[in-house]
Amino acid sequence: MRHFRPLMIALFMWMIGFSNDLQAQEPADEMPHIEWQTIQPDENGEPVSLNTWSPDSAYIAGTDYVHEEILIFSIAESRVIRRLALPAWDKKFNLFASTFWSPNGDYFALALGGQSYVLDAKTGALVSKLKPSSSEDRPRMGIVDVRWSKDSTRVAALSWNGFITVFDAMSGEVTLTIDLNDGVRSSMAYPIFDWSPDNSRFVAIYQDNDLAVWDSEGNLLTDTPETRGCSGGLGDFPQTGNNVAWANDNRTLLVSGQYLVICRFDGLTLSQIGNAISYHSSGEGQQVSYSVSPAAWSPDQQWIVGAIRGGLDLTDPYSCQLRFFDVERDMALSRIDKGICGYLTWSPNGHYIIVNSANSKDIWLGTILQD
Repeated sequence: MRHFRPLMIALFMWMIGFSNDLQAQEPADEMPHIEWQTIQPDENGEPVSLNTWSPDSAYIAGTDYVHEEILIFSIAESRVIRRLALPAWDKKFNLFASTFWSPNGDYFALALGGQSYVLDAKTGALVSKLKPSSSEDRPRMGIVDVRWSKDSTRVAALSWNGFITVFDAMSGEVTLTIDLNDGVRSSMAYPIFDWSPDNSRFVAIYQDNDLAVWDSEGNLLTDTPETRGCSGGLGDFPQTGNNVAWANDNRTLLVSGQYLVICRFDGLTLSQIGNAISYHSSGEGQQVSYSVSPAAWSPDQQWIVGAIRGGLDLTDPYSCQLRFFDVERDMALSRIDKGICGYLTWSPNGHYIIVNSANSKDIWLGTILQD
């Protein structure tokens, strides 16, 4: 049954009336215009990922777990200008890790070894780490992802067990805890979440691909099935790179997995407003589906870029490529870049895209050319 799941999803989406499912075809135009180059942040060729931008888009940082460092890469100089030592962490907990630059540029927030840390972005000094406020909070650790508040004073940390813990960035003291599995449904939450840019809402995804939204005080806003009218396409279990992301309007969401889903939250109800399924007909006449994951918004919310990753057949021309979808044109496919895929992030000023390959050795920098 699992083998036929992509075809069943595509057929189901067609039956319920979505007209913007996309065949793998060459786009009609070449917007946006992008020049790609490969960069090597580690001179020894060690696996490195660059995935968090400075607020001014002049630098991008990432982690080198081999040398236990944060690397800061200058776009203008095309080189690593600073290396900061990572704090000591529990290397037995290595399923997930993330690094985020604060909006004011002064700090890094880390999810590392099941704990959350805040480091000084200039010196690497430890500023704080998440402090469980009681013995009941300890099982809520196992931190796998983090997000900053817009004023750089708080960090939201997501645990493997389905809790969002917000803590003071300077002291590590907990200010809010949200149990994602309380009052929603029996299925567990995936380790996938996001905090809206204005910090008014949280979103998380569940194992049945349902989405739920909470306000900034931890109150569940989508508390009935009728208010959760948007479902993610993550499949049986999320793969590395699956994500959910708020757009800058604080209302619109993208969910990337087996296909892209676009949702909107009006303050009361989540509704699906668009989707994009990437598949093509194989030589045997069967339809083959490809995961559109991960994906990212452009800062102006006009574009979504998604990485298409197929199976292990490296000769498959569809197995590794970026696809650009025009949100303003009903998710029309606008551009394809072949041979580039992996974890990606768009710079805050909209001028660059960084793509980290699966092996973390090849990193592509795309410069978006202005017309």
